[in-house]
Amino acid sequence: MNSDKFTSREYLVHAVQSIGKAWTAWKIVESSQQGRTSDTGDPTGLAIFWTIDALLQGVSGFIGALDESVAAKELIEYPHNYKLFEPTIIRHDLMLAGQFLTAFEMLMGSIVNQLRVSFYSDRTSEEEKEIKKKEYVSEVLALDVKSALHASCLWLQGQGVLTEKDILAVDRIRRVRNDIAHRLPALVFSRMWYVPIDQFTVLAELVSKVDIWWLERAGAKESRSGSMLLLEYMLESVAHIDLGEESPLRPKNS
Repeated sequence: MNSDKFTSREYLVHAVQSIGKAWTAWKIVESSQQGRTSDTGDPTGLAIFWTIDALLQGVSGFIGALDESVAAKELIEYPHNYKLFEPTIIRHDLMLAGQFLTAFEMLMGSIVNQLRVSFYSDRTSEEEKEIKKKEYVSEVLALDVKSALHASCLWLQGQGVLTEKDILAVDRIRRVRNDIAHRLPALVFSRMWYVPIDQFTVLAELVSKVDIWWLERAGAKESRSGSMLLLEYMLESVAHIDLGEESPLRPKNS
């Protein structure tokens, strides 16, 4: 048996078949001892040969299956540089990458879009929109002409919503997002690069902080925004990321 061509499952199937041959061989011996006729020549000698061969093949099969299992366990538990041949890990990491990119867009919606909509939206009349756009540019975008995200963070900081630490966290999340989007092939090939799980919790805290402030400002009765509900479902139910009992996406009185 060429062990290089067998998978763990094939090893086990081969072992079971070999044990079946051993059982058949002993049945031949039993028949010969009871004086039954046989067309196989010397039944006892043939049975002994089959039994020895089958037992050796069976032991070899089980050892091969054990070796395959140990190799698979080592592949998962011990660090190595490549995960190209680990489809389960690749699928998991690609799912996390997609979840992070989606979560970042939700963060952008909370920080940038909600602020812009507070000045004007698609439903604003064209005449009023021109006025509100100028106000938005002078009051918000002027805080950082290169980045609407950072400018919006600075405006929210001025309102007491975000702190300097929060703004640094947003920038770190932005860099992680760009890293994932621009280096996605590295996620498939390299074991040295992965999606930082801890940043999901930080992102959730920021979305919660900003959305709750907007809800309170609007006098809404809801304790959670749609983004908070969707983000909680996406992270905990789909990606199985445990945000803990003190999840920032849950209302405090729940």
